Amino acid sequence: MHSYAVDTKERTWTAVGLAAIAALIAAGISSLLTKWSIAMPWYVGAPTPVGVFGILFFLFDRWGWPLAAWVHLSRLPDLRGTWTGVVCRRDGNTVELPVTVYIRQTWQNLSIELKTQNSSSQSTMASLDLAGRAHTCMTYAYTNAPRPGSEVDMHAHVGTATVELSVDGRSVTGDYYTGRDRHSVGTIELRLQDHAIRDTADGQHVKVVPLAENQRGA
Repeated sequence: MHSYAVDTKERTWTAVGLAAIAALIAAGISSLLTKWSIAMPWYVGAPTPVGVFGILFFLFDRWGWPLAAWVHLSRLPDLRGTWTGVVCRRDGNTVELPVTVYIRQTWQNLSIELKTQNSSSQSTMASLDLAGRAHTCMTYAYTNAPRPGSEVDMHAHVGTATVELSVDGRSVTGDYYTGRDRHSVGTIELRLQDHAIRDTADGQHVKVVPLAENQRGA
């Protein structure tokens, strides 16, 4: 996974809050050890605010931030999981391709892996625009590599995509364009299937449901 940027001060204030909590926890543990006359071994020592902060930060980065978002203490959307949908490629001809997207995410890092029957792509950088928007907007860059046995005119390339997350957080729509070698642009529509990573045979057996139909059934 790689880091991703956000346009708010949330990460700064969260780190400050965790540091304050760590200081209180370390002071409380030290006070209890003194009260109960417990001497820690020399190779362990009394807990320090820095040590407690490191533990809290690790736990929050891996597992705590979705809870903070759920109770509205964080604006970071939880994008983790398996998404399926279609990419509509326009490069002279319009071609619809079923895709499966696997998103892995922590508070600091993110990975977007898109697979079709003929190729796969991996994100290299990303940013989330949260401030002043009704919908979260994400822009990311990626590298794409064809699979063995794909069309002879397919080759590795880079591209960029900009997508918008729906209010319910379960669908995204947007546009993408590729580097000069591919000369293609298009749209992408995805629907969240599961917050876990579920293998769907690299997009080859995905049942594609139009986004509008998904939304009617939601």
